[in-house]
Amino acid sequence: MARNFDGIQFEKYRRVVDERFNKLHDELEECYYKFWKNGESRSLQGYDVGRTKEESKETFDKLHGLIWHEYIIALKEYHDGLVVEEREVKFQAEIIDARIDPITRKDILSIYDIAINKKQELNAEGIRMITLAVERV
Repeated sequence: MARNFDGIQFEKYRRVVDERFNKLHDELEECYYKFWKNGESRSLQGYDVGRTKEESKETFDKLHGLIWHEYIIALKEYHDGLVVEEREVKFQAEIIDARIDPITRKDILSIYDIAINKKQELNAEGIRMITLAVERV
């Protein structure tokens, strides 16, 4: 599926990271919507149709979440690999830095910290996939 990368948020980062994320995401979507949802087998990195539709949906949801968390981690790894002058300040503020809730005044975990925590929870359940970490050139 073709995707537009012109003028998107964090465009420089996403032009490098998104292709791997989108490919894996599309493979998972195809497995679930064309096969697993209909009770048909289609392997994806060791995962396949569940014994029930509910089990298949639960696996899909967990893998879908894991892909998203891996994606956020990959974006941060790319960010960290850049020299300071090339980094997007807005990415640091929106994805990496923790914030304070304006209403409750309590600390809010950053999107990156949430991704790390959720990935660890899924890994503890035995849900793992290939990493989406960006190889540095």
